[in-house]
Amino acid sequence: MRAAKRHTPVLLLIREPAECALAIVGAWPYVTVGQALRAYTRYYSRVAGVADECVLGFFDEVTSDVGSVISRINERYGTTFEVRHHDEDSARTLYNPLSPVVASRKARAQAAAPQFETLENRVLLGAAQELWAAFQQYR
Repeated sequence: MRAAKRHTPVLLLIREPAECALAIVGAWPYVTVGQALRAYTRYYSRVAGVADECVLGFFDEVTSDVGSVISRINERYGTTFEVRHHDEDSARTLYNPLSPVVASRKARAQAAAPQFETLENRVLLGAAQELWAAFQQYR
């Protein structure tokens, strides 16, 4: 938020809340879905106030076409960051579904998915989805 206020280049990564929560739980198994959703809401509620001052990168876009995101950063801020284009080799380097680390994270995320069914987590997810919907105006 300070960087945005100082007009320093900022890429604000936006991810759908359920996917984000499961990714967090997959990476850190001591975190519950509820904790991840509360963190999502707390974070995105705060940064929503500076979204107009940032370049927004939606997770699907950043992971499939980071070059266009870097180009937007360069255009907005007059920077000359090197534009990298997505290719299958770079994708495999970053995310190899056969990797034991990736496989264990996916397994933990799948095991945590039923936590969304509690009343408390449904309410938390609803609040997070409202924030997600608000960010869609920037697409």
